[in-house]
Amino acid sequence: MNPLDLAARAGNTFDRLGVEWVLGGSLASSLSGEPRSTMDVDLAVLVGGTGADQIVAAFSETFYVDLESVRYALENQDSLNLIEPGSGYKIAVFVLGDDVLDRRQIARRLWLSDLALWVTTPEDIVLRKLWWFDRGNRVSERQWNDIIGIIRTQDAALDRSDIERVAAAIGLADLSRRAFDDARSE
Repeated sequence: MNPLDLAARAGNTFDRLGVEWVLGGSLASSLSGEPRSTMDVDLAVLVGGTGADQIVAAFSETFYVDLESVRYALENQDSLNLIEPGSGYKIAVFVLGDDVLDRRQIARRLWLSDLALWVTTPEDIVLRKLWWFDRGNRVSERQWNDIIGIIRTQDAALDRSDIERVAAAIGLADLSRRAFDDARSE
């Protein structure tokens, strides 16, 4: 099973639970930018009233999932892992909260019917990766290259003013400018 099929399978389970979800991370950036290999799937979820017991019951038939880690993730807006035993693939599930990036990621997601996936918009992937790059002391070449790849690939289709406005609101205006400058110069 490939990672995109695995993401769609997990997404289908979240749909049955009434949980909004979206593909993020390196798979989403590869769909919008320059492809790169990865061994995991990142999903972001807006759980609402769904409880840990319901999530574990829904996923335990096809994935290994730990009840205590699900409880912790739900209580702390953290992440949990779903492991597909046959392949060993890991799905990192990030529980979203109410900050601007979290709200945007779900509200603006795009449905790719050919893949049966909700995918983070290119603008929101850039913003999220800028955030992760900043949180990682601004040293991750992998995050930075993903950002530059999306900007280059999307080019005129990317809403630069939206990215710059939101980046300024979350304190990342300098990184946003640098990313667009680097994408132009390389």
